[in-house]
Amino acid sequence: MSQERPELVDDDRESVGLLLQRRLPWLFGGLVGGLFMTLFISRFEAVLTEEISLAFFIPLIVYLSAAVGEQTDVIFVRNAADGKINVAKYLAKELVLGLVLGVIFGAILFVFALLMFQQLNVATTVGLSAFITISLATLLGLAVPSILRRYHKDPAVGAAPFFTILQDFFSIIVYFIVATVVVFGGF
Repeated sequence: MSQERPELVDDDRESVGLLLQRRLPWLFGGLVGGLFMTLFISRFEAVLTEEISLAFFIPLIVYLSAAVGEQTDVIFVRNAADGKINVAKYLAKELVLGLVLGVIFGAILFVFALLMFQQLNVATTVGLSAFITISLATLLGLAVPSILRRYHKDPAVGAAPFFTILQDFFSIIVYFIVATVVVFGGF
């Protein structure tokens, strides 16, 4: 069984129209996902009303998780293109790396939130959410380009927008579930 390679884009010779045709669907998917995220966040108005300081950390949690996963995504795409990859070994390393990064950033954000707001519920929500989302970001960062390659799509074009919306949505879901449990004692 021959393995088809994804059709690569962004060659110097391609027109702006062709580049737009290849990129726009992925970005439009992100727009739609962002709109759904907005609706999802609005369902947690009670949590934000109860503890408004939780809103201040949303961009940071989303950013850090996406940045960690994007690093994994980009490096994986580069290494896979070179054909120099042992998937099992790579996955194990990225899992460990994600856990270590999750502990580091979760602890830093816990301490920062505690010092800044002097509220254990805020610090716990922020620190625990950062730990969970960052720890799992490497898995998603590997999964997205792997799935795109499997379906013969160019991961260099589709992985970043597709990964970003998935990771952002995952981070928001985790953040508000943790916040609901910590602030209200249950879901």
